[in-house]
Amino acid sequence: MKVRHVHEAPVNSWKKSIWFPALVVLLMWAVFLVENGLGTSFYYLGVYPRKLRGLLGILTAPFVHADDEHIWGNTLPIFILGWAIFYHYKEIAFKIVLLSTLITGFWVWVAARPNWHIGASGVIYAFAGFLFTSGVIRKNKYLMGISLGVVFLYGHLIWNVLPLKEEVSWESHLFGAFAGILLAFFYRKEGIQRKTEKWVEEENDLDDDNPYWMVDEKGRRLYTPLSERPEKKTSETTTIHYTYIPKKPDSSKKNNLG
Repeated sequence: MKVRHVHEAPVNSWKKSIWFPALVVLLMWAVFLVENGLGTSFYYLGVYPRKLRGLLGILTAPFVHADDEHIWGNTLPIFILGWAIFYHYKEIAFKIVLLSTLITGFWVWVAARPNWHIGASGVIYAFAGFLFTSGVIRKNKYLMGISLGVVFLYGHLIWNVLPLKEEVSWESHLFGAFAGILLAFFYRKEGIQRKTEKWVEEENDLDDDNPYWMVDEKGRRLYTPLSERPEKKTSETTTIHYTYIPKKPDSSKKNNLG
């Protein structure tokens, strides 16, 4: 017997998914306000390629921004995309955030131009690449909606992976997008999953009234086949017995022989 089993992973509560992206945004603004309050710049906390002093920036560069336009441009994307990752990928969200930051920053340190690279845009591209690719892989209506939203709202980000502006770290954007795509394929079996069908073979149940019975997510059947059901009690029947008695010949009649 073949059984079709359809399942879909649950999603996390949206309220529990806000706190970490909100914390990141608060830290970004706290650093920016301290810079402005002291009248200085923490540019030296950015990534400087192929220099030991620039290694620290792999972790600190996302919290340093050049001006108001820079930090405002990163605030909304980092919050929305971060929330989406924590909403749909509760179990691996911290891994995605950490690996996105480390991989993007390391690639910038290895291959980017010899300048200070600051800002959270590289991580934003990693988040966008991860969510978009995950939505395509899983063909899930929730993730596809997030993916389309990313393309619609932040479609202009695509052009920033090209070296069109000298002051823009297009390397961070490009490496971030590649990091997100790589993580999406690596964690394609984690988090919310696309609907799948599982067929279970069962023998000796060909006489079942209903050939399709369901199983739960652990493979336990929820429907008992006919062969394992208790026999139904049949209604009582009445048996009638007939007895045949041959008729005796009449002795008063003579045989007529001819």
